[in-house]
Amino acid sequence: MNRIVFVNIDGACRDIFYSVVRKNKTNFSQVIKLPKRAINNVGISSSRKDTIAFHQVLNVLPVYTMPNQASLFTGLYPCNHGVLNNHMFDRLGKSGGADEPVYYNNLRAYNFYYGTIGSANRMLTEQTPTVHDYLYDKGMTSAIFYSHFSSQKNAGKVNKIMFNFMRDEFSKHSGSAIDWWVPSPMDALEFPSQGFNESHIFDKYINFDGEMMQDTLKYLEDMEDEEVPNLVTLYFGGNDHHCHGKGTKGEKGQAHYLLDYCDKFFGKFLEKWEKFIDQTIFIFLSDHGHIDVCNGNNTIEKDLIPEILKKKGYKCFNPKSYLSRVGKCDVAIAYSCGMVQIYVQKNANESNKGDWTELPSEDDLEKVKDTLTQGGKLNHTDFIFTRKLDGNSWNAGYTFDQLRPGAGADFVRLTERMDEICCHSSGDIILVLDPRETYRFGGEDLKSVHGYGIEQDSYVPLIFAGNNINLFKPKNDISNVRTVDITPTILYLLGIDVDKFDGKNLLEKKSG
Repeated sequence: MNRIVFVNIDGACRDIFYSVVRKNKTNFSQVIKLPKRAINNVGISSSRKDTIAFHQVLNVLPVYTMPNQASLFTGLYPCNHGVLNNHMFDRLGKSGGADEPVYYNNLRAYNFYYGTIGSANRMLTEQTPTVHDYLYDKGMTSAIFYSHFSSQKNAGKVNKIMFNFMRDEFSKHSGSAIDWWVPSPMDALEFPSQGFNESHIFDKYINFDGEMMQDTLKYLEDMEDEEVPNLVTLYFGGNDHHCHGKGTKGEKGQAHYLLDYCDKFFGKFLEKWEKFIDQTIFIFLSDHGHIDVCNGNNTIEKDLIPEILKKKGYKCFNPKSYLSRVGKCDVAIAYSCGMVQIYVQKNANESNKGDWTELPSEDDLEKVKDTLTQGGKLNHTDFIFTRKLDGNSWNAGYTFDQLRPGAGADFVRLTERMDEICCHSSGDIILVLDPRETYRFGGEDLKSVHGYGIEQDSYVPLIFAGNNINLFKPKNDISNVRTVDITPTILYLLGIDVDKFDGKNLLEKKSG
């Protein structure tokens, strides 16, 4: 039986990653054998027949970590797995463990430590299975290192493994079918969801990935050969934050981090994994790319939209205030750099107040739109998307107004991907800013960003490699490769037949 090692590198840019793994004498090159020629737009096997790489692999909106990581591990679009941002508003209380409207705030350590399964797993629509759940149902095992998503459906079966606060003791492996090794509390607290003071904690992000690998090696050392999992997930979170602090280009850009840190850590893994190499298919993938900031002053303070609406009498939920209660507000807002989702309660700003479980009316949405577009304070907006109200459904999709001529050419299938997020947890009004000048919400001093939906942050690398991959080839009819295709493909490679996804299996066995 195949074993799968999923190397999940947060924020790896497609073209930079492919240029790095083409280099000789790297640890990546021990398993990845890319041809020197360019990869075509569908898929190509190298001449050594042990690598399949895809070029046009498109992720989901919003182009932020949590919705894209959720799509990787569920095979679903955000409208179906329910994770709509790094911080989001679940107006119907459909996420795991919720029974009323809930706003998931800045996640940081909460990803791992909020309750027993962390807020990332809680954000999933209740009982949404991950790839680890499908393996569990078939008696197979998973080991997850520092990745946000393990299981909500089988939360009681997850063995959560961690060092204590001082990293001198850790909980032991217990033979569970789903082993989830999480960062120590100190590591997780030092790992923000967005923005950071690079002069103070830049080195911490190197340590985050290094400690992930140390924990992986420790786990494998303590394990008997017959206990080695069917699926191992290695999450390199530091690359994303390195790029935010240094940008993607130059001497200290992304190639530097991938080579000097990710590649070296991966080499340590290969040394420990050597006896299983011949049984293993490696999958290398990212959740999103990066866009270098062209003007650090093109920021829009996150207080601006609440201030504009407040002047017209709207009550905006403030996630930074413990005194603010979403049930007493009629507008909630969730930012993702170049995009903002605005949730509007029915009868907002009226004495005859509705509740969050009702669709807003067309009049409610038009009033908020008019308020935001008057006065020119948001004149760097390229698109405004507005929820359709057809058939009293939360999933009817969006209409849009294009505010900058020619703006559509900058984005990759924006309207199609916007409909893929449309559900009760997506915004009723969504503003998309101008990516050419990297206008963005938030005042952090970032050198590269993501969250727009253009080529640089939307196309990601995808490579299948290893001796066993020579038994497979890309399907002849494969087109429109998406990140939601990963879970169906992993299950296919492990011999599990499930047909419950928005994604599809990308591979088939060679004949003969």
